[in-house]
Amino acid sequence: MKNICLYFQVHHPICLQTFRFFDIGEAKPYYNESLMEKEIQDAIINCYIPTNEHLLNLIQQYKGKLKLSFNITDTTLDQFLIYSPNIISSFRQLADTGL
Repeated sequence: MKNICLYFQVHHPICLQTFRFFDIGEAKPYYNESLMEKEIQDAIINCYIPTNEHLLNLIQQYKGKLKLSFNITDTTLDQFLIYSPNIISSFRQLADTGL
């Protein structure tokens, strides 16, 4: 079997509030915190945790034949730290394999 290197890009944009003409002058926050938290939690539960567990199993199964590369954007790391800091340990487990 040939060596395979998979590249993953992880990005979550910052969600902004909807502003209307009548919102001018109101003290309304720019960021839609509840939507960002919901999207991050959904992605973590439905995507990142199962995928990272599966990738970790594949790394252990193929013993160095499978290599991974992750590009996690700064905005995503900030959102992970705010809404669910425990997901970073899942990515850390992958990084600790050294592959």
